Amino acid sequence: MSIPQKEQYIFYQGEKFQVEFYFTEAGKMPAKECLEEADLDIKVKLAALVKYSRAG
Repeated sequence: MSIPQKEQYIFYQGEKFQVEFYFTEAGKMPAKECLEEADLDIKVKLAALVKYSRAG
């Protein structure tokens, strides 16, 4: 099992919660790979959605 380093799989680190990318036993992160291929406007919208969401 290849575990990625923490800074590789954390998408957002907030005061109340953090959002992490799922990774496989081989260390691949399909969602992160998909996001990296997305247009900038999609990345910005997702980041804003996550940042301004409320936990709980």
